[in-house]
Amino acid sequence: MNDIKENESDTMTTEQPATLDDLAREVRALRQAVEVLAGERGNGAAADFIDAKALAKRLDISVPTLYRQVAAGELPKPKKFGTSSRWKMKEVDALIDKRK
Repeated sequence: MNDIKENESDTMTTEQPATLDDLAREVRALRQAVEVLAGERGNGAAADFIDAKALAKRLDISVPTLYRQVAAGELPKPKKFGTSSRWKMKEVDALIDKRK
């Protein structure tokens, strides 16, 4: 996000994003993350999503293997929230049940 620095006169200044497009992207990513964490998305609350590390642990595979399986079509593609990837728990549970 924006870095805050002190200048020589002991006042705080913020570095602005390079362009308005950069700022808009940051705002969209933050808004999506807040919606997920607050559970305001139409498709579920934050508890309805799992990150790569937790999913890999649940499937007993490494994170790189997880992404290889996604690329191979063996696992569903994640939903993107800014730069963060999350999988729907319903899809994960269905996949685990199918593999049994």
